[in-house]
Amino acid sequence: AAFASPLGAQRTHLLIVTGLGGEPHFSEAFAKQGAALHTLASAQWRVADSSLIWLAEDPAKDTKRIRARATRESIGAAFLSLAERVAAGDVVVVVLIGHGSGEGPGSRVNVSGVDPTAADYASWIAGFTRQTVVFVNAASASGDFVDVLRAPGRVVVTATKTAFERNESVFGEIFVRGLSSAESDADKDGRTTVLEAF
Repeated sequence: AAFASPLGAQRTHLLIVTGLGGEPHFSEAFAKQGAALHTLASAQWRVADSSLIWLAEDPAKDTKRIRARATRESIGAAFLSLAERVAAGDVVVVVLIGHGSGEGPGSRVNVSGVDPTAADYASWIAGFTRQTVVFVNAASASGDFVDVLRAPGRVVVTATKTAFERNESVFGEIFVRGLSSAESDADKDGRTTVLEAF
C-alpha cells in the first residue's frame, strides 16, 4: 500500500489512536506522533476531514484535530463512521500508538477505560473486505496482533515480534518520520509505501 496523491476514485481513510502515556514524557511523545501523522495525512495524502479521525488520551490538547478521548467505545464508533464512508478499492489505515500488553487475541493498547483487544480490532475491521486495510500497531508488546488480524487484503505492521517485548517502543516516531520523508522512497517513484517506511 502506498501513500501519495489519490489515484482515480481511490480514497484513503485514517484512524489514529494515541493511548495512555502514564507519564508526561510518554503522553507528549504519543501526542506528537499523532499530530505529525494527522498533518501528513491532511497535507500530503489529502485525506478528507471526514475520513481523518484522531482519538487521543487528552482531546483538550488539540481541540481542532482530536475528535474524542480514546476509549473502547469511541474507537468502535470511529470504525462505524468509517464504514459508512468507504467504497470498494479504498484504503483504510489504522495506526495505534501507545503502551501495549497481553498475549494473542487478548493483546491490547492501553486507552482510557477498558482496553480494546486485538480480537476487538479484528471484529471492527472484518467488514472492510473490499478495501485494503493497513493496520499499524506501534506499541510495545504488539507482535501478537499479526496473527489475529492477518487476512487477504490487509497489511499488518507491528513494532515488536511478540507480546513479550514490553520495553518502551520508539517505532512509532521512526515509522511516522519514514512515511513523511522523501528519503524513505527507496525506488524514487514519488510514493512512500508501508514497506519503505518500515
